[in-house]
Amino acid sequence: MEVRGSRLFTCDACGYLQVDPLPSEDTLRTIYGEQYFAKSKYRNDEAQIREQSRRARLLDKAGLPRGKKVLDFGCATGLFLEQIKDRYTAYGCDYSQEAIDLAKDIQPDLEKRLYASSPANVLPDDLPELDAITAWDVVEHLGDPVGTLERLASQLRPGGILALSTPDYGALTAKLLGRRWAFMTPPEHLGFFNIGNLRRLFERLGLKVEFSVSQGKWANSAFILYKARRVFPELIPQSWVDGLSTSWVGRRCLYVPTFDVLYVVARKTSHHD
Repeated sequence: MEVRGSRLFTCDACGYLQVDPLPSEDTLRTIYGEQYFAKSKYRNDEAQIREQSRRARLLDKAGLPRGKKVLDFGCATGLFLEQIKDRYTAYGCDYSQEAIDLAKDIQPDLEKRLYASSPANVLPDDLPELDAITAWDVVEHLGDPVGTLERLASQLRPGGILALSTPDYGALTAKLLGRRWAFMTPPEHLGFFNIGNLRRLFERLGLKVEFSVSQGKWANSAFILYKARRVFPELIPQSWVDGLSTSWVGRRCLYVPTFDVLYVVARKTSHHD
């Protein structure tokens, strides 16, 4: 399958879908520069507050006690950290130095627990053993999701929690829309899981899935139109997106019931060799 000039191939053994060849480091730096994190998606508006609150409740559902050490991997500008830092000892990590700089400006109280990392050095060496790691809307951006998740699992204490969200390639919405699916946006999104292959991967890494669910998403209307233009550029002018993003209508919060965002919470069963 070819989408937006990128070729994607499906693994015959597990059904994982990935871009091949992967984009260059220069391309990725261009994508995830300062402008990426200045988009309306990363403003602390009502939609983001609802999304981050829902994610925080997953840690409550998993029974994580107050005061435990939680790393948000792929923390972007730190919106989830802002939601949880009064309950947990919060750490943040992102491949984008620009995102970490913004996060430090927004939350100077977390400055010493915010780290820029890289695919070659997924986590900083001085991180403590962690009680929970979250990765919200992250793994679909990774060229090596297996290696990255293995590194994250190794940083968890036995009994620790790994919670993530990612587009659900097994969802009905994805199957019906195909290359027009809103999350089918290479080279930004590089790979796509479903619950079956993600569960098998977690088992390999010594993680037992405790619960999973596919849901829709809270978003402001400007971001929804931005995503729609990514899928239908021939139908939606950029001027519409620009105009909506600067108006009060663009800040209106909507729930989009696509049921194609997969949430998974797993627990580390043992040390993984």
